[in-house]
Amino acid sequence: MDAPPRDPRLIDRGEELGLAIDMRQSNHEGHLIDWLHEAQAEGAHTVLLNAGALTHTSLALYDAIRSIKVPVIEVHLSNPAAREAYRHHSYVGMAAKGCVAGFGADSYLLALEAAARL
Repeated sequence: MDAPPRDPRLIDRGEELGLAIDMRQSNHEGHLIDWLHEAQAEGAHTVLLNAGALTHTSLALYDAIRSIKVPVIEVHLSNPAAREAYRHHSYVGMAAKGCVAGFGADSYLLALEAAARL
């Protein structure tokens, strides 16, 4: 699998905050679950998770987030509450520490700022 594009703003801000950034992307629910458990095993400080449509459907992601001690921040480029009704429910959000949504790519920067404060 190819590495996701790396947003230099996120990398730079992470360095300024003293945080190392490990960006990953997958469309496979099982990979996301494995990475959540890996984050716990490797001592990650926080996970920023944009689960896309799986946000609204995946009990497995909910269970994985609940099973780890690493705080997870749900991230969305758009604001799910301003979209279709079926996007208003979030299994990820039910388990996450918090959510940042609706600010486009800046949602990741805002979530990183929140992660640094945890």
